[in-house]
Amino acid sequence: MPQLAAAQAIKLHKKTTAQGEIDRTPYITYAKFEAASVGRAIPSKSFGEEVTFVDLISVSSIDEVKRIFGEPGTLTHGSPYEDVEVVYAFLTYDGLRFEYVKYDKKYKLRELELTSPDWSFTVNGTQLRPGMSVDQLSPAVRQSLNRDFGESVDAFGAIVVAKPGTAKQAKRGGELQQMGDMRIQIEVNRGTVARVSFGRMLL
Repeated sequence: MPQLAAAQAIKLHKKTTAQGEIDRTPYITYAKFEAASVGRAIPSKSFGEEVTFVDLISVSSIDEVKRIFGEPGTLTHGSPYEDVEVVYAFLTYDGLRFEYVKYDKKYKLRELELTSPDWSFTVNGTQLRPGMSVDQLSPAVRQSLNRDFGESVDAFGAIVVAKPGTAKQAKRGGELQQMGDMRIQIEVNRGTVARVSFGRMLL
């Protein structure tokens, strides 16, 4: 049985609502998020390294991504606007997709999507990837799933990224403050993780 995914890094914030219900929100500290990495689930000769989010979250050019991951299967690059200096870039590999938005002279990662078990999102030394059984997810992650996956019904969960320095406050019962609407999302189909993605609001 593989290790529970991110068992020590992903925490569960509990809050009692005005209706007396307990709201459970899985979260990860910003430091753990920056140290998290994306790479091949099984390193190969062509791609053996893992790349941390701190290196992917903002890049000077799309060539930086291509130097790490190689030439994409498809690359769409351009601006839908005539009078605004905003550029979108979509890079697609086999089972891996990036979406960047360029403004203020930097390309900022808006979405990263993994749909193949060949790729993994690694947190605190353990993997979260497509193809995993929900039984391999940590209890905190399983509690984020919003449907009964035991009945082979699609389920969806989200892990938010806490603002720097606020995780301790949340642990003591304070509000959980989210970092720029950043979240890691998990989609489950018939008891198996089908998609792992990172997303945040930009523009």
